Amino acid sequence: MSPRICGLMCGFVRDMCSLLLSRGLLDVDAG
Repeated sequence: MSPRICGLMCGFVRDMCSLLLSRGLLDVDAG
């Protein structure tokens, strides 16, 4: 794979992880 594709994949995974973490934290706070 090209470095560019790897970078996009890493960025996408990062965004998804941060989104899930923020949602999880919000759920914990709401609970």
